[in-house]
Amino acid sequence: MMEPVDCASTELAVGSEHLEIDDKMEGSDVESEDELKCRLCGQLYTDPRVLPCLHVFCTTCIVHLVSSALKEEPGGVMECPVCQQRAALPDGGNVSCLPLDVVMLNARDAADVRRGKVVCTGCMSRSNAVAHCVDCCAFLCSSCVSAHRLMHCFENHKVCSLCLRKSSLGLLTIKIV
Repeated sequence: MMEPVDCASTELAVGSEHLEIDDKMEGSDVESEDELKCRLCGQLYTDPRVLPCLHVFCTTCIVHLVSSALKEEPGGVMECPVCQQRAALPDGGNVSCLPLDVVMLNARDAADVRRGKVVCTGCMSRSNAVAHCVDCCAFLCSSCVSAHRLMHCFENHKVCSLCLRKSSLGLLTIKIV
């Protein structure tokens, strides 16, 4: 397995891919700062889940809604605070049965990468991430990148450097090795 591309390098390693992301998407509908925030708590989404009406809220916010609803009406029926559609959750209000909004998670991660505010999700160090493993779907600190390089269980994993640079065309460049 190869190491992530060095940020100081301006050339791609042999066999690596070159991706370009349109930096103008930063203000798009999906990735504007307000679109990445829960309508209930006003914070960036944490474990966003999709209600049957397709409105999205943080898991914790939905748990609070279900808890309040259970006090009034047992059975795990809750009402969406946006459209007032009622939804019955399985197992008497099991929020984990609602699907995660992976599109929102990916949009939040992309915005975090652009802002340089990504921490390692491969370990508990909370260190700044320097790479992303495509196979683990994890952001990696330098220690986790080393683990990926040394351990047999990670030998075929594809690790992408988080080094972002603007090209002359105004596009962000991400290097994958």
